Amino acid sequence: MTPLGMVVAGLVLVVVDFRYNGLDLVPDLVGWAVVLGGLVKLLTRSRWFTAAAIAASGGIAIGLPLLVAESGRLLSAVESVVMVIVVFGTCSGIRDVAAGDRTRHQADLIRWTCLVLTSVALAVGLFVEPTVVTGSAGLVVVVAVLAVLAYVAWLFVFLWTNRDDPALGASGPASRPDPAV
Repeated sequence: MTPLGMVVAGLVLVVVDFRYNGLDLVPDLVGWAVVLGGLVKLLTRSRWFTAAAIAASGGIAIGLPLLVAESGRLLSAVESVVMVIVVFGTCSGIRDVAAGDRTRHQADLIRWTCLVLTSVALAVGLFVEPTVVTGSAGLVVVVAVLAVLAYVAWLFVFLWTNRDDPALGASGPASRPDPAV
């Protein structure tokens, strides 16, 4: 798997909880380890990948207490900050090494969108008590959740479509071994 493919797979494991009877079948710890494995392969390409890898290591550290306890608001907020640093660092690294202007522009747009969305979500999540909202306020919440889901989909598609870029650690056809006959 390519380095960016590993980052995508790991982030999916972190973001999506696979639960059975309340038990997380694939802990976030595993997802962060896969993200870190992909980023380690990119360390020499940009200092931003190094920053993202350090943050992914923090994700592993946060994943340890999540194995034995429910995540509280503070632990969830810390994991969100780690996620922002990983996404911001990864997109900044892509921006540094990608050949195409469109790819660099999209990486730049994704990283700043991530920073803004997460800042707003953290501010709301930390300082507003969760309540059931109905009426027009409920509609705003639904639209906000859909916007975040659209952003996450955009991020995953962007990373996945750029996973085969040789500048981002993918092996070119010349460096791949011939299949055994």
